[in-house]
Amino acid sequence: MEPSPACPIENPATLQARLQKAIALHQQGQLQQARLHYRAILALDMANLDALYLSALLELASGALETALDLIQGAVAIAPQHAQIHFTHANVLQGLQRLPAALASYDAALRFDPQHVEAHYNRGLTLQAMQRHAEALSSYDAALALKPLDADACLNRGVALQELQRFDEALASLGQALRLAPGDARVLYNRGLIWQKRHHPQRALADFDAALAIDTRYVEAWINRGAALEQLARHDEALAAYEQALAIRPDAAKAHWNEALVRLSAGDFARGWPKHEWRWEALGLQTRQAQLRRPLWLGQESLQGRTILLHAEQGLGDTLQFCRYAKLVAALGATVVLQVQAPLKSLLSTLEGVHLLAAEGEPLPAFDFHCPLLSLPLALQTNFDTLPSASAYLAPAAALCAQWQRRLGPRHGMRVGIAWSGNPGHGNDHNRSLPLAQMLALCASVPQVQFISMQKEIRAGDRDLLAAQPQISHFGAQLHDFGDTAALLANLDLIISVDTSVAHLAGALGKPLWIILPFSADWRWLRQRSDSPWYPSARLWRQERLADWSGVMQKIAGALVRAAQNDKPAAE
Repeated sequence: MEPSPACPIENPATLQARLQKAIALHQQGQLQQARLHYRAILALDMANLDALYLSALLELASGALETALDLIQGAVAIAPQHAQIHFTHANVLQGLQRLPAALASYDAALRFDPQHVEAHYNRGLTLQAMQRHAEALSSYDAALALKPLDADACLNRGVALQELQRFDEALASLGQALRLAPGDARVLYNRGLIWQKRHHPQRALADFDAALAIDTRYVEAWINRGAALEQLARHDEALAAYEQALAIRPDAAKAHWNEALVRLSAGDFARGWPKHEWRWEALGLQTRQAQLRRPLWLGQESLQGRTILLHAEQGLGDTLQFCRYAKLVAALGATVVLQVQAPLKSLLSTLEGVHLLAAEGEPLPAFDFHCPLLSLPLALQTNFDTLPSASAYLAPAAALCAQWQRRLGPRHGMRVGIAWSGNPGHGNDHNRSLPLAQMLALCASVPQVQFISMQKEIRAGDRDLLAAQPQISHFGAQLHDFGDTAALLANLDLIISVDTSVAHLAGALGKPLWIILPFSADWRWLRQRSDSPWYPSARLWRQERLADWSGVMQKIAGALVRAAQNDKPAAE
């Protein structure tokens, strides 16, 4: 270890000279020499504020964040009213991902210096990382009020507005950032993300290409270029974009996962299922698996005489689609424990192959292995020949069916259940949910049909519109869980639904089902098919043009008129 420079404490002038020497070395980039001088000073005078602060800056820049934290906390203790020291303390905490503490330190800096532009800006970054986008926006506005030509503040203001779904304002803010920094690939990339969300994949593609022209190694731009190409049904080009991303960053989880979705949508199960395992990292779900503390089973080990936990991992529709695999796992000699979302527990209580059913949060017995439901097709090597496509593998309780029959009253023509929107928090909700007005136009075109809303929750923007439609029955709060929803569905002749849990439930019950799909549909509906190997009772209706519901809804209306005339769903 290199010896520390000598520093006689009896001479304050020498101490100050050594500090100046350390600062000069620091400025010249001779960081190890500067570090040794700072340490020598602090060994003799632990209360030397300049050495504490400057050492903290050096360690922060070097990535030694824990060391920087010890130093800057010493400086804060000596100078608790010094804005710049609080600001640096916050930067160290932010680097350590201690976000609430970082926020408190930025607030402290601003108490002592309300004009501290960087503190306002970095406070916005911290709030954004905490998903507090409205507050982040206020911080960026404060920074821009003090420094109007800050391109980074304009950029991140645009990102915050995008997260708040204020797309026009976001585009304006990004446009300002682009005028201030025309060569900034990040601005073009983020503008492309907005065009994607607004159903303009061609414009998104142009922005991603412009970003890549500036920075050919911009991995996120390659990934989202692929996603834009998928929206345009240019699947081979999308795969090429993901390959470019992976050539630059082989562990880019989102590229692997997106590639999986393209391959699965093409029916390429052999390559799609293994790649689909990247979803854990791509979606940030690794912690959930680690908490189970038992080996993951992907088909390698024998299950004879062993207990395995099969568990839900994402949406309700996913659980409804893949719970059918419990029977196949039990046939391997396993004792199957199935853990599902609480609203599904009563419905799945009679699912074949399940020894014990538990809702999430309930105690679990000991088990030898675990497997997420969406990993079972990989574990069991599902292909089109082995795909478990039973026409009905769930059934509602008979008593509940009778209750709902009485609740519906006398039958007048066909009874058709409708669902026009899914989970608003779903990342693809803007693409797969249907405006209520479009569904109401369908209902109005076939007055002889009795329509029943299958939506448990109604979005705020739809409530008044639905309330003004007395011809549509809505039961809402009476649907206590999926046992009730299944019993209601059992009393209907046909279900017309967008891609949401109601569609999966109807398919699992074997009910006649029409699914309304966007132009670029989810992988499980494959491509250019009007049928589904997963649900034999389903008929698929696809948008013919991106974001255009009118054409497909007109076709559905015509088919529904014919079905109503026959008093049963069309078989075609």
